[in-house]
Amino acid sequence: MNIVDLYKEDGFEPRRASGRELQGPCPLCGGNDRFCLYPGQGEGKAAGLGTFHCGHGKGGAGCGKGGDAISYLTQIRGMSFGDACAALGIETTRPSNSMQYRSPKPPKVVSRHSFDPRRCDWPGYVVDPDMWQQHAQKFVDICHETLLNRPLALAYLEQRGVGLDQVKKYRLGIHLGKEKDDKQWLPSFRPQKSWGMVDEQKNGKPQKFILPAGIVIPYFNGHGLRRIRIRLAKKDQQNPKKKYHVVKGSAMDTWLQHPEREAFVVVETELDGAMIDRFTNRVGIVALGALAMKPDTETATALSKAHSILLALDYDGEAPKALQWWMDNYPQCKRWPVPVGKDPGEAYEQGLDIDEWILAGLPAAMQLTDEIVQETTPPAAHTLPDEVAELLDLFLQSGGAVKIYDQGMGVGPVIPDEWSARNPEKRARITQLIHSADQAGEFIEHLPDAVYRYPLLSRLANTYFNELEDA
Repeated sequence: MNIVDLYKEDGFEPRRASGRELQGPCPLCGGNDRFCLYPGQGEGKAAGLGTFHCGHGKGGAGCGKGGDAISYLTQIRGMSFGDACAALGIETTRPSNSMQYRSPKPPKVVSRHSFDPRRCDWPGYVVDPDMWQQHAQKFVDICHETLLNRPLALAYLEQRGVGLDQVKKYRLGIHLGKEKDDKQWLPSFRPQKSWGMVDEQKNGKPQKFILPAGIVIPYFNGHGLRRIRIRLAKKDQQNPKKKYHVVKGSAMDTWLQHPEREAFVVVETELDGAMIDRFTNRVGIVALGALAMKPDTETATALSKAHSILLALDYDGEAPKALQWWMDNYPQCKRWPVPVGKDPGEAYEQGLDIDEWILAGLPAAMQLTDEIVQETTPPAAHTLPDEVAELLDLFLQSGGAVKIYDQGMGVGPVIPDEWSARNPEKRARITQLIHSADQAGEFIEHLPDAVYRYPLLSRLANTYFNELEDA
């Protein structure tokens, strides 16, 4: 784990500048092409893990922050010195090391909007933005059509709360990558020049950039297609913690929906943002892409006018500094984590009513005056068939699921062994209901291949039997 790995974990993809220097957006001030990474540098405990500095590249003076890999974790992720060393595999001997390492800092001045919102532009190596957008659009369109014909992938997104309407609205897609020697989901590559980027050469051959396989998440705003982020289908062997890849040439505009609204929710990923947009129309939505990212000028303007901002970022060990920045710069900001799960997507999977969660976080005045008609949430069925209701209750009790595979030819329960051992009769009843109960079987037969747990299965059952009653 070195400083380049850390930078990529935070959602950035550096480019080669000159020599061994790499450049990219600054996680602290957001400036493009001014954050410089120097792999292999570093002294003392962090020898060879690399250093960084904001202000040596294109883009002006930058914010001036810099240091080694330990500094990266303490300054950008808000970790303690000890936690940073542990994350890097560095042994510490005495508690006083922390005091020896840190230089004195001036008193912190807290003021609203004390930062300079970043103006997003194309990276300097994109010489023809129109060409980049043209080819990126073709890639997005192909991946979108591919996703619409992949029931299993659509079922995965549905389980995370991103329904077909959201897939179409946000032009989500799936890149299958390449297949070679019986290996699937391999990345594909494109020449940089063909997408309007600098025609870099290596050993006399044109440089190419990577398009990993996975869920394709484009971002469009008033300037057209600005970014493509891909949720990786396979783990990055060199960086197992990395979940997302930003396609080279993308502009790092903040993902913003409904800027005209008076309240906002801030989340980390675009998929969580799309899911929230499905189930509530009470708030505007901001998705940062990475905890350390700050809002751009358009987003900062919208947030400055908001009466309420619900901060729903992941509350893990690396988040405190990022969260505190929001509290310091936006007094109307309130920490509003999901009550279950790690993020809104996990909370939805566990049955959280997204609209009620948002409503509970808003000021009382907004709760009283805001009457919402939720058209996207299916109404509860008047009456579920007894055997279907019994099956759902057993899945709720067991924490199990029903697995559908081989294009619907295979169906079976997935039940925790411990619960099955304690409840053999109920376990047998689950199998009986799946395979022998007429109405339960008919309902399950119409579902695409996937693994369905109680919250999603209950919603789908209510929708299915409501439609039968209305027919």
